[in-house]
Amino acid sequence: MAEQEAAVAKDARVQQLERQLDWNSPGQLGEYASVSVDAALSFAGQVMASLRQAAVDQPLTTIFLSFQAGYAASRLSHRHAAR
Repeated sequence: MAEQEAAVAKDARVQQLERQLDWNSPGQLGEYASVSVDAALSFAGQVMASLRQAAVDQPLTTIFLSFQAGYAASRLSHRHAAR
């Protein structure tokens, strides 16, 4: 008899914990966030691979574009800092 009561109490506790887990979990939003982060990381990896290949194939062009991007970023940051 005591074993049945313990099993029932354990089942009730397990059900309570499952409800709390369902309540606190992000659900579909968490899955969407995970998929989108994976896609963004994959895209960033592809961009880095293409930049690495461009640096090997056309080093002077890559250096020139890198300086241009750095200059544009510094101009943009100075504009925002002046506000």
